[in-house]
Amino acid sequence: MSIRTALSRACKSTKGSVAVMTGLTLPIISLMAGIAIEVSRQAYVESMLAFACDAAAIAGARYDVTNVQANALQIFNANFLPGTMGINVTPVVTYNATTDLVTVSATSTMPTILGGVLGVGTLNVGATSEVQRTFGGLELILLLDVTGSMSQNNKIGGLITAATSLVNTIYQGQTTRPNTAIGIVPFVTTINIGANNTGWLSDPLTVATFPTTVPWAGCVKSNSLLQTGDENFDTPPPGNLWPTYYADSTIPFPDDCIDRDNDWHMVATLGTKRKCPGLPPVPGNLFEIWDASGSIDGPNRSCPPPIMPLHNNSVDVINYVNQLVPINGGGTMGNLGFVWAGRVLSPSWSGLWNVQQADGTIINGQPTQPYNSGTSQKAIIMMTDGGSQWYDDPLPPIGDPTAYGSAPNDRYAVGKLGSSDINDFVNQVNSKISRLCTALKADGIKIYTITFRVTDPTVNAIYSNCATTPADFAPAANNAELLTIFTNIAQQLQNLKIVG
Repeated sequence: MSIRTALSRACKSTKGSVAVMTGLTLPIISLMAGIAIEVSRQAYVESMLAFACDAAAIAGARYDVTNVQANALQIFNANFLPGTMGINVTPVVTYNATTDLVTVSATSTMPTILGGVLGVGTLNVGATSEVQRTFGGLELILLLDVTGSMSQNNKIGGLITAATSLVNTIYQGQTTRPNTAIGIVPFVTTINIGANNTGWLSDPLTVATFPTTVPWAGCVKSNSLLQTGDENFDTPPPGNLWPTYYADSTIPFPDDCIDRDNDWHMVATLGTKRKCPGLPPVPGNLFEIWDASGSIDGPNRSCPPPIMPLHNNSVDVINYVNQLVPINGGGTMGNLGFVWAGRVLSPSWSGLWNVQQADGTIINGQPTQPYNSGTSQKAIIMMTDGGSQWYDDPLPPIGDPTAYGSAPNDRYAVGKLGSSDINDFVNQVNSKISRLCTALKADGIKIYTITFRVTDPTVNAIYSNCATTPADFAPAANNAELLTIFTNIAQQLQNLKIVG
């Protein structure tokens, strides 16, 4: 036999062995490939279920706990559509009110695509997620515009509803929450520090000049000395003091009987009226308003309610909110609100905030944490229904009393805002807002801004830039949108943790 013949036979013999081996191993290879496909499909489906369970548990924990199941199911079905991979599954949603734990579990069977080959028609799939509602420290200021325009279209009612919803969402129906405190700073063109805090005044003797029947309400002027200077919100009294807000009477001497925008005087007896022409008001310690314009005149003209310092009692906060009313006159100066909100949050002021409220009660502020402590989030929610404004009552003199000037001959505040022009005055206020927002954010304070029924793009841009991020600014076109925005912010302020 030749070598060529021998090699040829060997080759033929080898080919036959390979064919036999291939015939024996092909089913095994096919089986392994089929198993790999099904295991891959099973893993993919379980990852989809896990994502849907996580999203559902977060939704159940974040939103109103009275609707945990409905909220969780809605989000689960949005992320895992019924019929996906031939699976229809209804997750089990539970909420443990004791531990604030929301659990979402989803288990089902998935039909295989190679069931006839593998002899396995279905595979088990499932996922579970646990999310715990946790409340880290929260120091929150509601910085609220209560100017006279808030009376239009029941905006004040919409604000009360929205702020109440926010408090209820944060406290979840409880009177207190650990490490949680909310303060409120209402603003017009001045700020009310509480009538008990006369020690914060640079001119406390002015308080004694108020009529005994209309005492000082607690409002103060700005102590800013330069138009480009801003009040320091980290220096408490006695290192920082403020002039008493006292809106002088606009009745001249001698009285010419011409109506002006803040006509009031003290009289000796009830029934004694303003005497004119040519006669001075009758001296005395009672009080009489002489004004037909509708404003509430007097030495406290355009003074908002007192600040509520940081306070861990939801009932008190909601009661305060429900007593808010629009304050006519003055205008809108959010910069004053920002600087005083910063003082309420400032660790330098911790322990100093004891403020007499309108009903005479005194609320003691909670101690404040250091900036960027890592244990407490400091935040401001600022709501305004308009841009900066210095309002001018139709009656003389020009411009209403503000924290920058309240005497009839000193309302332009030249030397404080450097202007005797109302429009330029507003530009200076807007510049202060921008600088204050930058300073507050630099201290780690989260700022949310809301414009309410504001259509001016310039105003919206100012407050969008003020917010910590553009996403933290929101315009509300009506009361329903305002409620939604406040509720969404409250949900963001809750800390959620996936624990399983």
